[in-house]
Amino acid sequence: TDGQGNQVLVFDLATDKVLNAIHGGRNPDSIVYEPASGQVFAFNGSSHDASVIDPGTAEIVKTIPLGDKPEFSRVDGKGLVFVNLESSAEIAVIDGRALKVTKTYKLPNCGAASALAFDSANRRLFAGCETRQLKVVDADTGNVLASLPIGEDADGAAFDPQERRIFVANRDGTMTIIRQEDADHFSVEQNLQTEEYAKTIAIDLKTHRIFSSTADLIWPKAEPGKKLLPDAKPGSFRLLVISRS
Repeated sequence: TDGQGNQVLVFDLATDKVLNAIHGGRNPDSIVYEPASGQVFAFNGSSHDASVIDPGTAEIVKTIPLGDKPEFSRVDGKGLVFVNLESSAEIAVIDGRALKVTKTYKLPNCGAASALAFDSANRRLFAGCETRQLKVVDADTGNVLASLPIGEDADGAAFDPQERRIFVANRDGTMTIIRQEDADHFSVEQNLQTEEYAKTIAIDLKTHRIFSSTADLIWPKAEPGKKLLPDAKPGSFRLLVISRS
């Protein structure tokens, strides 16, 4: 997704050549492939909707209204798409075949929802909240089963099913690592020091290494009552690699 360009770019993995630019909603951010329907879902932050893209034709087949700013998304591999709705602190459940929102799960005492991970075996969603909590949610009922303390301003989360750990990347320069005891019981193992704004996350499930990225930050002049976001200093991008000692 190219948020500033309001487009989704299709490119060749072998050559990096851009094959197509798909123009849909405003400020597309999270994007996910749903295997049961064979569709791509791009979630648009400013227009508060999802563009459903047919990867065969590179065309938008439907726009799904969400009513709030979508953040991170996950699929269950069986036809459902889950996406955090930031301001309302909810998880929207989308039927990937019918292409519509079928229900929403409220996240109590969350403030705003951003990061999202998924345990497919136990059907548990892990939603990062503005209130420095990770909510464990039953993916089928929406019941909140547990709340765990995490770092400030979580943005990315991922689950390693073999290690049975949830990793939450926080903008405050920490990564909260949570151990899954069983489907409904969890404990915080540590808050690992990373770097400020290392807020994205990916897992290599073969090596169990964790990846995040950041850069030297350039902050705008402070404005009272306004949340500021930094820019990255050109040429300072770096990838953080986290592994077991």
